Amino acid sequence: MKNSITGKILTGNWKGGWALDKHMAIFPKRTEIGEMLYQLKYNKDKSRIEPLANKAYEFMKTRYVTKWLFCIVPVPPSDTNRAFQPVIEIAKLLGKKLNIPVNYDCLQKIKTTEFMKDNDISAKEKEEKLKGVFKINNKILKNKKILLFDDVCQTGSTLKEITRVLYNEGDVQDVFTLTITKTTTKKDSI
Repeated sequence: MKNSITGKILTGNWKGGWALDKHMAIFPKRTEIGEMLYQLKYNKDKSRIEPLANKAYEFMKTRYVTKWLFCIVPVPPSDTNRAFQPVIEIAKLLGKKLNIPVNYDCLQKIKTTEFMKDNDISAKEKEEKLKGVFKINNKILKNKKILLFDDVCQTGSTLKEITRVLYNEGDVQDVFTLTITKTTTKKDSI
């Protein structure tokens, strides 16, 4: 299968970061990847897990760093009431395909946050609300290269806060990030 995903670069406090796709928050038409993610998250269509994991796998095979990754760390869910967690399910299958372990226990969300996937909240406000929300449970990641995985990157605040915690508390050597999609507006460029 030919990889047609070039990825969009995500900038932040990590070593390297990518989104497989981008979407506009207010635009009703979705890309193929955006539609798959929407169906998985909001219509609970689990048949979308494998195609999304395949897209992520095909992309990560093209990244030089992949062979050096110690593990994949999924971003802890914001909605813990969901019967299944899309990020964890995709990460699990991606890890299996790449033959890279997925570590679910090293990173923990210790405070509940309000729903923040809302365009009315600025990046600065999100950063403030996320301080002290995540903690490292052990030093297993010390001096390791890891892939931080999430489904959607809106402002990057969650990824930046977790990356900060991974570097400062987990003594991680390098953090790389991968998301399925990046939310953009007309003024954004990624």
